[in-house]
Amino acid sequence: MLTAPRAVSLAACIAISAGSTPARAQSGSESAPTAFADPAMSGVSPLVPHLGGMYMPRFPSIGVSGPATGGAVATPGGPEGFLSFGISEYIGGGLGVHPTLSLGADFGMELAGATQGSITAGSQTYDGSSSLWWGIRLPSPGVAWHRTGWILGAQLVPELAWMYAQYKDAAGDRATGNALLFMASVDVQGCREYNLGGTMPRNSAVCLYAAPIVYAGDFFNGASFGVRSYLF
Repeated sequence: MLTAPRAVSLAACIAISAGSTPARAQSGSESAPTAFADPAMSGVSPLVPHLGGMYMPRFPSIGVSGPATGGAVATPGGPEGFLSFGISEYIGGGLGVHPTLSLGADFGMELAGATQGSITAGSQTYDGSSSLWWGIRLPSPGVAWHRTGWILGAQLVPELAWMYAQYKDAAGDRATGNALLFMASVDVQGCREYNLGGTMPRNSAVCLYAAPIVYAGDFFNGASFGVRSYLF
């Protein structure tokens, strides 16, 4: 049987232990970052999808050819707008300021621009039907500042991009061509940390990003922007 002093001492120990236990997400705010989970964007994030747009005021001219073009015909260089999406991997640290590294792949399809116009080869007129690009992101170094709930980051993104253009004449004959382009962007993002359901071992993050294109066949040639999510 506990004496009065021992009972008081035991109660005090229980109270101190309870007060030091990390608090879980409060009811009604299950999306909030949780104290017991690892910070978002720490360690390896193998699945980071993004969706956005890319605008280039000076899309490179591409030589296209087909059955009736009589050789390669240069497409008109001009403004191009793309819907873009892709996936990347990310390596980062925890809270505070830390270096980061990412790499991945991008894909874009034309929404509007110069390659939706027409070109003339001999007596044939070809109308633009599509313009696409695929990109491979090379290892991209950066830095991030992370406090609980929020992350700011910037990285230099070198990329190899394959540009493709397709035109068709009245008979349906195609004239196609492609070009390989080196691109470099400065990607800046602001992120909000969350923990869906309040039970994940590591918090996730959703980010808005903007990436001025430092070089893509020409210096300061547009920008990309959109949203990305660090899921795991």
